[in-house]
Amino acid sequence: MDTVIEIETRLLEFAARFKGRLPDQDIENARYLVLKREWAVGLEVLCAQLSEHDAKLSADERGTLRTLAEQVGVDVQRFVDNLADGIAMESKVGRTSLTTRVELQIQKDVELMSTPRSGVNSVE
Repeated sequence: MDTVIEIETRLLEFAARFKGRLPDQDIENARYLVLKREWAVGLEVLCAQLSEHDAKLSADERGTLRTLAEQVGVDVQRFVDNLADGIAMESKVGRTSLTTRVELQIQKDVELMSTPRSGVNSVE
């Protein structure tokens, strides 16, 4: 079992890999959350910014992301579709019911909005 320090160190090292591919402030926001032990939110914020900036991940980076996500309890299939000006925009295609999965997404959206420095002020 990994220690708190080991998980935190791996998350910080993973965020540092994107220096030069993401704005420094985006990396710093994720680091801040990780250091506050908001590991899942920090990883989700980092992934939202990677998506926003169309950052390409290597196979190794995708593997590391999956491993980290499992360790901190993040559903790797659940990241904000689009983040612009502090607004997380979700998109669904076709009819969508309030399933358990959608409820979980809503809970994560509320968590993102209530976490200072997450970069998310509202969700649409």
